[in-house]
Amino acid sequence: MQVYFRYAILLLLATSAVACTNAQPEFSALAGIPQPLYFGKTNHTIAIVSPTVDIPVQGTCDVRADSIEFRIQGFHNWGAASNFASGAVVDNCKTSGTFSFDLRSLNAMAVWNVTQTVRFTLEAKAVYSVGESEISQLKIEYVIPVGTAPGQFRMSQGAGAASSPSYRARASINFLNGATASSTNFTINRQQR
Repeated sequence: MQVYFRYAILLLLATSAVACTNAQPEFSALAGIPQPLYFGKTNHTIAIVSPTVDIPVQGTCDVRADSIEFRIQGFHNWGAASNFASGAVVDNCKTSGTFSFDLRSLNAMAVWNVTQTVRFTLEAKAVYSVGESEISQLKIEYVIPVGTAPGQFRMSQGAGAASSPSYRARASINFLNGATASSTNFTINRQQR
């Protein structure tokens, strides 16, 4: 009986010595690989008010990540934040677990069209030696403010003509009341048929 009691005490001491080591925490495939967060979320939406202003991006990342990669969904391949940034990228993932940069403006990325709303998604993923994280998404939206969209007119077959060194357009415009439209750059008169 005393022999079994000694083995039990030795076994208890051996397991407690292993459990008390100063081990570095690891993540397992079952627990998932930590993904970067935009403004504390895996999916976040921001609205921007101008197509000419750079877009501030900030987030957190796991200090064990080898790198963080970004892409604009549907348009670009994965790459470093510097591929999309207008200036310096602050990558403190290895030290404080944060990153930030200014995404180039819509004008600088040549994705802005004055006649329509623009929506796109900046995706991020963390790359580890054991694999890649799930993708986090930052949805960016620019809606043209009411009353600022440029005016439009329809062109159809007709005899009218306009030209300049950079364009030539032919159009007919049906003014119901015989009005004339003009400016310092053009004049449109009702044509008698």
